[in-house]
Amino acid sequence: MAWVLSKDGIDDYGQAANPVTGYPFSFMVYVKRSKASAAQSIISIAHPTADNVYFALAFDTSNRPTIIAAPRTATAPTPSGTDWMQALACFDSSTSRRIIVDGAEQELSGRPTTAVSFNTDCDSLLVGLLRTVSPTWYYGGLVREVSIWNKSLSEDEAKRYLNRFLEGNETGLLRYWRLDTGSGSTEDDVVAASTMTFYGSTWASITEFFSPRYHCLIFRG
Repeated sequence: MAWVLSKDGIDDYGQAANPVTGYPFSFMVYVKRSKASAAQSIISIAHPTADNVYFALAFDTSNRPTIIAAPRTATAPTPSGTDWMQALACFDSSTSRRIIVDGAEQELSGRPTTAVSFNTDCDSLLVGLLRTVSPTWYYGGLVREVSIWNKSLSEDEAKRYLNRFLEGNETGLLRYWRLDTGSGSTEDDVVAASTMTFYGSTWASITEFFSPRYHCLIFRG
């Protein structure tokens, strides 16, 4: 039997050490949202004490994919559905941020080019949580294939990686959690054996993804 990790969208999340040290960097992930009409973070890195220093891939209250280099936010034009989607947040530089959805770069509204310096004090990498906002943003739904890169991924690269597993040795790949173990409260990434710990999580089965049966994380909304 295959399994997924279930999270409640209220207080469940995953946490690992932040491997990002500066621009450029990218987040790539597969998500299947169940929580609607609420701001929710998919992946974030944040300063441990400063409230307005963070970088995130999120959904806004209209269910639109959103990239944040706090305090600057930029949003894709189309709300996400509740099917699986590939989502990338690409932080090219202090003045360039992009979102790619299912291999297609999005035209962003908001402030994708306003300068935001990277803060090297950002510590934890969080999946399903943005802790420095009030109320806290918890993600509700499924998540799988979390990868962190020390490069700005292109639209062509997103298409190349769409709907397939990574090998784990791709150029620029810093961390890669498949989120498919099916048991326990931790998982090591494929690249550097960096442990992600899951809080408030249970495993359940699904029958949809790249193969007939597989595991993923569920953040219950």
